[in-house]
Order: sequence, then structure tokens, then C-alpha cells
Amino acid sequence: MKIIYAVCGEGMGHAVRALPIIDFLQQTHKLTVLAGDKAFPFLKKHCKNVQQIKGLRIVYKNNKASSIGSVIHNLFHLPEHVASVCRVIAVMKKTSPQIVISDFEHLSSWAAWFLKIPLVSFTNQFMLTKTKSQIPPGKKISSLKTKLVMKLLSPFVTEYLVTSFFTAPVLAKNVHVIGPVLRQEIMSARPTTRKHILVYQTSDSNTKLWELLPLLSQKFVIYGQGERTLGKNCVCKPFSDAEFLHDLINCKAVITNGGFSLISEAIFLKKPVFSIPVQGQFEQEFNAFHVQRCGFGMCVEEFNEKSWWDFMTEIKWFEKHLKNAEQLPHWKKSLTTLLKKIQIA
Repeated sequence: MKIIYAVCGEGMGHAVRALPIIDFLQQTHKLTVLAGDKAFPFLKKHCKNVQQIKGLRIVYKNNKASSIGSVIHNLFHLPEHVASVCRVIAVMKKTSPQIVISDFEHLSSWAAWFLKIPLVSFTNQFMLTKTKSQIPPGKKISSLKTKLVMKLLSPFVTEYLVTSFFTAPVLAKNVHVIGPVLRQEIMSARPTTRKHILVYQTSDSNTKLWELLPLLSQKFVIYGQGERTLGKNCVCKPFSDAEFLHDLINCKAVITNGGFSLISEAIFLKKPVFSIPVQGQFEQEFNAFHVQRCGFGMCVEEFNEKSWWDFMTEIKWFEKHLKNAEQLPHWKKSLTTLLKKIQIA
């Protein structure tokens, strides 16, 4: 079967989880990958036939997603987005795919609709809009805004594969909640618990975090900040996939934002999560809220010393809940079944 797999380029989470999916699909299908921004150079190293596109971007300020800034940025780059849509349509016409799979990549969704090609959405974001998941307190308006935006960006989806670290009732028959997509290195890992705390933050605007970490007693291994100097107990490392995996597999706990991929890997490895979601980005606030609701860790709007000590005090309680985390359907079986269903239809 000819398949186009389109990957969102915002952050690294989408690109990292795309690797096992791409490896799996390439074994039995003729695959073309579309990716933009940070995802493109990463996937280009690992995959055949990767085409570069221009994706929508989110602008951040003071660890908050800026709606106005994001709109201005994307409007400024509108000619590039239009050219990218035309490029995606041209690639689809040339390759004649039978199915388009989109990991929250919106240009491919519209192109698939324009060319009347079945579209499979394979991402976690639709837990927000296609299931009866609990909404974080005080976030009803954010939830409604997110539903509207997602409807505009991906309006014509044939089937939904919704990855998640918890279960929830679905709102339609074409919605399927499955377990997270994890790299083989994570799946086969034998985690240990050493003394260091893994910190992953790509934004340097979370100033409170960088001010307080050097004052704490734990050792912190930090990724996403280059090789900046913070304090004797803070080791900032340039990103290396192998080294990052080693530090994740052997850490005591994880400090991160509300990104789905790292949270899912930490939960699989039974590592308690201290989540500081980017404010104004509802998906991250949603993920962080459910980390705390499930007993897998704690979420806070801003890092502070009291919440950190509360987290460390309860770390054994989080570990107990992580050991009893629910197992969801495996993505390979669900994807295979769905592709056969669409091919027969």
C-alpha cells in the first residue's frame, strides 16, 4: 500500500515517536514522509524518502504560549505556508497514496481532503476533543477554543488513532484510544533508580526554575538548555539521543513541561513526573492535569520550592501508582487493523 505519513515539526516529541511508526510501515508499505521545522533534519537522518514542508508554529513568551504572537508569526509566513500546501498536494498527486496518516500535521489533512484521500489521524491531541476526558479545573474556555482550532485544522478525518497514557470513553465509533508509541530503546530498557533528576526544558523563559534548581540539594541533569552554567548540582548537557535515553532510564524522577512523548516514556519506565506545562497551551495543561489525577506525579503552573518538596515527599506514593498503570491496546495491532479496514472499504 502507498502511504504518506506527515509529522508535525513543533518540538521534538512528534518526530521521536514517528521513528517506530515509520520503521514499522516501511517494512510492508511504500512510504513517503512529510516533515517540517525540527522534525525534518531529525527524520532525514533515520528515514528514506523524507520531504520537507513548512508547518504552523507556536510562539512562546515567559513559558506561556502567545496566541497573538503565534497568529502574527504564521501570518507573516503565510506565503511560505501557501507554497507548502501546494508542495504537499504536488507530492500526493505524484505518489498517489491510498491513505494519508497525519501526526497533528495540518497541511496534509487539508490536502488529503482536497484530493479525496482517506485520512487517519494518529496523535494524542484528540484525547482533548474526541473523548469524554475530564477537563482541568478552570480550563473550560481553553477547552472550547482548542476544540474549535482543531476542527478548523483537521476537519475531515476518516479514522482517529488516539494515543494516551489513560483511558476515557470515546465520542464516536471511528475514535480508537490506544497506548503511547514508544521507541524500542524504551520498551526494552531495564530502568534503575539513581540519584539524579532528569530535567527537559527547551524554553529558557522558565526563569523561576533556573533560579531555584541550583539552591536545591538534589543533582539535576538538564537537557534543552545547551551547555549553560547554573550551579554545582546542575549538569547541562547538549542533546544526544543515546545519552538522554541513558539518563532517563536511570533517573529518580523527571521534570518536564506537559509534552506527551516524554511524559509517556517516563510513565512506562515508572519514573514520577513533575510537570510544569506551558501556560496557555491547553494540550500541555491537559496532559499535566491527568498525570496528577492518575497519581503519576504532580503538576504546577510555576516551579517553587514548596511544591518541589511536596513532590519529593510523595515520590514513593507516585511510584506505587506507576506500578499499577493501566495497559492500553498496542498501536501496531490497532494501526494494522485500521489500514486493512480502509483498504477493504
